[in-house]
Amino acid sequence: MVPQNSEPDHTRSKVVVIPCVRRTQRPSRERGPAFGASRMAVTNMGMVSIVCPQTRQIVPTGFVMTAAEFAAAVLGRNDLRCPACGRIHSWGKADAQLVEQTPGK
Repeated sequence: MVPQNSEPDHTRSKVVVIPCVRRTQRPSRERGPAFGASRMAVTNMGMVSIVCPQTRQIVPTGFVMTAAEFAAAVLGRNDLRCPACGRIHSWGKADAQLVEQTPGK
């Protein structure tokens, strides 16, 4: 129980020191506009999807990655409430496929 009208006890407060990080060199003008935006690589992202066992529709899982990331990914068993049939499906990497997204969609 805390007595009313008492001042807070600041004797136990801790002081946290956060180190300041400085940029040691200035950005080079060689990088071009927006720090190399012209050199930026475009990678095709895809949606990891499964086939609904009830409706046979392709259903997105919510994972988005590149083909290289999908090949290297370790996807364990996951549960998904299927938007096609409403049931919960358990899936793993062997059940999944990468559906590449086309630009503008």
